[in-house]
Amino acid sequence: MATFDLPLGYKFHPRDEELVGYSLYNKVCGTPFRYEHVVLEVDLCGIMYAKDIWNNNRGYNLEKDEDLYFFTKLKPTSTSKVGKGSCVACTIGFGTWQELKDQSQISQD
Repeated sequence: MATFDLPLGYKFHPRDEELVGYSLYNKVCGTPFRYEHVVLEVDLCGIMYAKDIWNNNRGYNLEKDEDLYFFTKLKPTSTSKVGKGSCVACTIGFGTWQELKDQSQISQD
């Protein structure tokens, strides 16, 4: 595992606004940002099982209040035309992602 310029014992606990307004924004714009090596890019819609993604990224070492954060690229389904629809492949290993019923709006102050 690579070492990064982060202090010993560093904990990454971003607010939703920081994840979207800073990390995701800079990732999409291609701008280097401070935590780009903390939020890894992982193929979440591929053939790897969720437990393997969890284990490969040391999810088993997380404390109760910690989370794993990933960037992933969405893949259009074979039935959607690129730029023409919003259907994306939501499989992971042999399972699928499901929409959360309790969604919250993220606003920037």
